[in-house]
Amino acid sequence: MKYVHEAIVLNSATGLIGMPQQTIGNGVNVRALINPNIRVNGLIQLDQASVYRTALSNNDIAMAGGQITDQNTDGNITLSGTTSQPASIATDGVLYCARDYVHWRYKGQAWYMDMMCEARGAADLYTQSALQRE
Repeated sequence: MKYVHEAIVLNSATGLIGMPQQTIGNGVNVRALINPNIRVNGLIQLDQASVYRTALSNNDIAMAGGQITDQNTDGNITLSGTTSQPASIATDGVLYCARDYVHWRYKGQAWYMDMMCEARGAADLYTQSALQRE
C-alpha cells in the first residue's frame, strides 16, 4: 500500500486528545486536534504503550477454550487463541489512517478529528457498521 505522507507524530504536545482506544472490529480509534497534515491513507505515530487495550468479554474468554496470548506478527501485536480479535497494535506505534471524521466546533471549543486507524500490514476484520460509517 502507498501512503500519502510520512508518519505524523501524535502525543499530548502535538494535538493528541485523550488515549487512543483499541476496539474489536473498528480499528484503533484516535482523537486529535484538527491537523491538515493528517489525511486518509496517511500515517500517524503514537507511543503504542499509550493505546488503551480493549478487554475481551467473559463470553469471548470462555469460548477460547485455552490460553489467550499476545503474539507479534510482522511488527503488529495481535491475540492468539480467541475468535474475537481486538485491532492489531503496531509495535513501532505507526498506524494507517483508514477513515477520519472531522468535528467542527465554534465559540471557544477546540476543533478535533476522530480517526479509525489500523496497524500497517494488519489483517484485521472490521464490523459492517465500521465499514458503513460516513
